[in-house]
Amino acid sequence: MSKTTIPTAGLADAAVTTAKITDANITTAKIADDAVTAAKAGFSAGKIGQVLQDVHDTQAASTSTSYADVGSSGVTKAITCSATSSKVLIIGTLNGYLESDNHLKVRLMRDSTVIEENINYFHSQGTNVKGIAGAMSFLDSPSSTSELTYKFQFCSRDSGETVRICGDHTPSNIILMEILA
Repeated sequence: MSKTTIPTAGLADAAVTTAKITDANITTAKIADDAVTAAKAGFSAGKIGQVLQDVHDTQAASTSTSYADVGSSGVTKAITCSATSSKVLIIGTLNGYLESDNHLKVRLMRDSTVIEENINYFHSQGTNVKGIAGAMSFLDSPSSTSELTYKFQFCSRDSGETVRICGDHTPSNIILMEILA
């Protein structure tokens, strides 16, 4: 069967309708690069809505086995998500010191709820003071547009053994990122 080419001027504007165009006739090569947007493609890649940070550099020490905030202001930050479908990526770095044979335990809180416990478990052996640095991350799905406060807490594994966070030019921080879904 031979093909006939019809010049564009030879077609009436209403002669070709979208109902006559099938998926098999439309290929990627026939679509202009700028013709497809995320809204037309039916997906939306995650975007960063906001980024917040708190840096804490006042030393806090504990000999307790009960979790406590890092000092009076702590390694803490509040965020208010723009949608209930948003996620919050929490990234933190805790720096500190251990004395003698001891372990430092760290947990992450959202308001008064523990969302991750023993996320770091540092160990020091012997009688030397040992500097520690720990990076942590957690992706939370709070389903809330209310203000939420995230913070790290710490304690000693062994009662009476000293653990220290921050101080001596070793600040700790927490970064919150709202991921829009």
